[in-house]
Amino acid sequence: MEAWLKPFLWCLALFRLLPFALTWCVFAAGRDEACRAAGFKRPRLILFLGAVLTLALNAGAAVALNMLAFHTPHVGETILRLVSMEGNYSEIATHALVLLACTALGLVFGFILRLAFFRANRPVLSRRRKAVLLLMLTLAMAAAFTGRGVAYFSDRNLTIGEVHRKAAAETLDLAENQALLWQGKEVCAVRVHNDGQLVCAPEELWLSETEDELRAVSFQNVRIPAGGDVWLVMDAEHGLDLKRHGGSVVYLANAMGELIDRAEAPPEAGYVPAPVLSAKSGFYDAPFDLTVTAEEGLTVHYTLDCSLPTADSPVYTEPVRVYDRSPEENRFRSIRNVRRDYLNKSKIGTDPVEKAFVIRAVAADAEGNLSEAVTGSYFVESRQDPSGWVISLVADPDDLFGYRGIYSTGGTYDSWYEENYAAAMELPRTTENRKNSFWADEPEPNFRKRGREWERPAHMTLLEGGEIALDQGVGIRVQGASACEKVLKRLSVFSRKEYSGSRLFDGPLFNNVRAHSFYLRDGVLNAVSQFLTAGRVMVSPGHAVDVYLNGEFWYRTFLWEKLSATLIANTYGANEAFVVTVKNGEISSDDPEQVNSYRSIRKFAEKNDLSDPDNYERFCEMVDVQNFIDVLSCHVYLANLDYSENHNNFLWRVTEKEDDGVLDTRWRWGLYDLDLIWSYARNVENNWEINGFKTTRPDALKDVPDQRPIFAALRKNPDFCRRFVLTFMDLVNTTFRPERAIQVLDFIGNEDEKFRNFFFNRPAVAAEHLAEEFELTGTQETVTLRTADPAAGTILLNTITPDLSSGSWSGQYFTDYPITLTAQPADGRVFSHWLIDGLPAREETVTLPVEAGGITVEAVFE
Repeated sequence: MEAWLKPFLWCLALFRLLPFALTWCVFAAGRDEACRAAGFKRPRLILFLGAVLTLALNAGAAVALNMLAFHTPHVGETILRLVSMEGNYSEIATHALVLLACTALGLVFGFILRLAFFRANRPVLSRRRKAVLLLMLTLAMAAAFTGRGVAYFSDRNLTIGEVHRKAAAETLDLAENQALLWQGKEVCAVRVHNDGQLVCAPEELWLSETEDELRAVSFQNVRIPAGGDVWLVMDAEHGLDLKRHGGSVVYLANAMGELIDRAEAPPEAGYVPAPVLSAKSGFYDAPFDLTVTAEEGLTVHYTLDCSLPTADSPVYTEPVRVYDRSPEENRFRSIRNVRRDYLNKSKIGTDPVEKAFVIRAVAADAEGNLSEAVTGSYFVESRQDPSGWVISLVADPDDLFGYRGIYSTGGTYDSWYEENYAAAMELPRTTENRKNSFWADEPEPNFRKRGREWERPAHMTLLEGGEIALDQGVGIRVQGASACEKVLKRLSVFSRKEYSGSRLFDGPLFNNVRAHSFYLRDGVLNAVSQFLTAGRVMVSPGHAVDVYLNGEFWYRTFLWEKLSATLIANTYGANEAFVVTVKNGEISSDDPEQVNSYRSIRKFAEKNDLSDPDNYERFCEMVDVQNFIDVLSCHVYLANLDYSENHNNFLWRVTEKEDDGVLDTRWRWGLYDLDLIWSYARNVENNWEINGFKTTRPDALKDVPDQRPIFAALRKNPDFCRRFVLTFMDLVNTTFRPERAIQVLDFIGNEDEKFRNFFFNRPAVAAEHLAEEFELTGTQETVTLRTADPAAGTILLNTITPDLSSGSWSGQYFTDYPITLTAQPADGRVFSHWLIDGLPAREETVTLPVEAGGITVEAVFE
């Protein structure tokens, strides 16, 4: 507690008299001589008038400044609030600044009055008066800076009291407005205590569970009474990532991201330690006996059918034999009601598939509290290749295939189907029959339902090269639109606090950073497109993976991290709290400023002529136009017909500028859902002939310009056209080079000639479409780049850095626009000159026309 604070506030209040004293001191300097020189015979009258004006000027200044600073004309009330310890720390800072301003004005007023009464005489200040003035100014400045310091460091009076990972809001002593807001909800809450003598009202406080990034969860305009507390309350799911077993550290920081206090979170109420399996999940050459142990006084219950153990499950008494279950009949893969009208369909999954032995166990205490379940997935004598990625997802069978199971048609559909079984056998479910028969009343199957309500808890084990990479509780949902109608459905996987204690996976998936979610989806086209464009534009990192669901092999597919604020933050080193995303037109923020920022992109493009350089420059300040060109070029080249500026699109920005690169607050685009869907094209014999500038889905109901209004507006700007043509050819010559595409197809194990033919034949056809779209009249010519020593440096060509490891590189460019080359010497080397068709040039960056017959440029480094 600041014992000195109350006396200091009284001193600060008394210093309000300083402006009057300063004004009087200057005004009265040398008054007798000045009066006689001015011809005044009654100096006391002059001094009286000066005193009145001094009081009026300083009082008026004080009132005016207080009105500006405190929004009140009542100076006395403001001072009394502080000296009676009823104000807050931020008011001290404002009060100190007002005092300093009034002090400065006091000096000014003194000189003004002196000149007004005695124009011919400058003030004469004796050494004593100067010393007094200097002392008073020093005291005023000291008081002001002390007051600012008290206010600035007031948050140092804050400490963390209680920490609750998950609690019912009703159990906390919340303020009335907070109680109404969180009524009936489970919350994550941190109690903050103010040990100071005044109300602490910081503009912003931050909570975090990591010291590396203290600004994770923000609380605005918090008000904490002197000696009192306030609860910082968050949704239990989206708050801090605190472990159920305790030990997590909570950090409290101020608006500047400076650490104030830290505290360790205790275990959750009713926490029971989980049992321990004697063998970790993975691959084993032979059967073995598995033991399960728990702390003394706890009972272990377990299951072998993938159901979640309860207190009614079998009690563990002896080791469990773990063996290869692959020869056994499929239990889950042969379930039929995972698609509509399933009795009219052929049976599926009847041949035994590779299987894992799955055991799940919990510990129970004497009061009946259960621990989190532990799950083991064991591949015994398996033919599964352990060198790649293998993921085992285990969920309660009822959560997948029961009445409210997310993978099946569900109870409502099955009841309706049973009633109409006979008719369904006679009248199959076709497009025509769905219009005017009992099929018109068909209820929506569970696997088509969306939202958090249709997420189910599961356990995930991810093996990389036979070793455990992740082993934790997760949430799973059926993923995709039309794809959910398939028998083997795609899944989305989420890390959440309610499943594992954290909204981030326990370990990294890609690039050594932790993710929040990923999805499992097939699609060679989606995979090859994302692998090809990675590094050029924002795409999801991914990897091929073999998936086991409830111990049975499900499919070989791809694991992709979801495009999200978490991925953006991890990729570019941004603060996730400042990242806003837009997916298919849905913005992640409800902040009106961010919503307006997103909507203004299209609105500005449609309402302003972007051929005007000023308008174009303003638009470039809103969005990264080069990034827009990159993304649209990828869509066009890959003939992705399932895309528009409002469909299958992803945008993001940071709300606070962190650098002049990608974290500069401009909007940027990313790529996802790149199935390409070439089948939408009509009257095109070969997939590589699709014109991505002209062709679109036939059910889109709009022409291409209407679906791409931003592109249509930018097309009017000549600089944009130049950049687009050069960028498109940059990508043709590097990113989509046929040999590179074939390498990616080989990497993902695809040998389909349809895909290979597309990438072999696409470059020439795509260039023709580009020339038609931008009305190019020139020819394509070869640009050859060379360097005598590839280790000496590289060459930046427009937007790419070609591979010069062999000493030379060639690409095709139109003669309509010149190319730009920049020499980039390696460390320890310097650029000497260019040889352009044999002729030297000294500039490090050159812009060269592409002429008939092509050009050859060599970079010489020393």
